[in-house]
Amino acid sequence: MIEEIILLLYEDGEILFCSSEKSEFYKSLVVNSDILKLNKKNNLNKLEYKGHMIKSQKVFHNDNIFYLISITTSPFNINYYRELAYIDSFTNLHNRNFWEHFKEGILNFPDYETYGVIIIDMDNLKYINDNWGHKSGDKAIKIVSQSIKESIRKKDIPIRYGGDEFIIIVPNVGNNVMKKIINRIEHNIALKSKKLPFKISVSFGFSNTNNINNLQSAFEKADYFMYKRKTLKFNKNKRIYLKS
Repeated sequence: MIEEIILLLYEDGEILFCSSEKSEFYKSLVVNSDILKLNKKNNLNKLEYKGHMIKSQKVFHNDNIFYLISITTSPFNINYYRELAYIDSFTNLHNRNFWEHFKEGILNFPDYETYGVIIIDMDNLKYINDNWGHKSGDKAIKIVSQSIKESIRKKDIPIRYGGDEFIIIVPNVGNNVMKKIINRIEHNIALKSKKLPFKISVSFGFSNTNNINNLQSAFEKADYFMYKRKTLKFNKNKRIYLKS
């Protein structure tokens, strides 16, 4: 049976409604296909992208513009279902399932000389949830995930490992480059959260290996350094959660 997903988007691309819980994944299909830009410029309202038929209809209501999107996929589109199984629907990053299969060599990826592993853990998500509500906590998670995506190269692999913990696999770089990536992420988080009433604090750890079979060991080292920095940060300044 052919699956059909319905999306209703604001003019800027934000989601008003989605008939699937994988809303961020389907939004990414729409954005990456460029159908909204083509619809605006050339009135193109139908195209095929990655095995999906995407249709876009411009809707006017109370002087506002919305886009009604229909996405259909064939039940035989195996690549689509494989991709969906490896995507975290909330952040549109890769998920824990992807990480487990990647480090076990199940997935077919290019061989690299080295694999850098960066771990990012939010310091104060519980504090944000308890004091500003879970919607604010969700917003903080999305700010961190978006900052990660905007701070890395196309070949780098961002993963949501758990609720507020993230991994980035960074091929063929040294420690200095990983430090620059971390600085970019922190800079982007600060920019995106400067108008919020709370601070988003994160801790980092990183490690490197020249063998994909040692990714778990590199992860454990990065995790150790991340928690070491988190502990030092907390002991130095226990009021990291509030903006001054």
